[in-house]
Amino acid sequence: MPPLETTEFQKFYIDLQEEIKVNFSTADEGSTPEEIFTDIGLLSLADSGETENYRICYDEKASKRGVEHKINAYAISDNYETINLFITIFKGTEEVQKLGKDEIDIAAKRISNFFRNAINKSYLNEIEESAPIFDFAHTLSNSPELQENLVRVNAIVLTDCVYQGNHPTNTTIANFPIYYRIIDVNYLYNVSEKFHIPIE
Repeated sequence: MPPLETTEFQKFYIDLQEEIKVNFSTADEGSTPEEIFTDIGLLSLADSGETENYRICYDEKASKRGVEHKINAYAISDNYETINLFITIFKGTEEVQKLGKDEIDIAAKRISNFFRNAINKSYLNEIEESAPIFDFAHTLSNSPELQENLVRVNAIVLTDCVYQGNHPTNTTIANFPIYYRIIDVNYLYNVSEKFHIPIE
């Protein structure tokens, strides 16, 4: 169970939201609190050795039916064996929120749809070459090394909320295995505590 009532966790959450607000107030035009939280969260994961070479890269495809796909960041291992896809659920509330399974399932579907669309070369034709996502989409659809070496796609939901439910069922897209993972604010708290060295 997450330490929702502990002083340390509450302080961590408040400090996190304050850091996001401060960074947003000085950020470049076009930046969003969601993007800033994504960067802070991924920096924590990188410091703990859980991801590397990550890149913040927002892309959202919408249609009359609503949002079809969404991605906030990605990371590719040096040998192209693993790809991490990140999608963010950011609330930015004063009190810690709990996420329901439905919100996780929607996020998992959107990040999966991104991979499905990007691995399909037709999506590349819909993106301008100047778009931030273009290089990654091009790599997914055209890189021989990736097609040959990729053995695992981690679809990761990153959130400033707490989630206590089950993870979505792992699946396969275009013969590539997709593994779902939830990194909530409690996990980020535990990572930060683990690597925090007190000053004496």
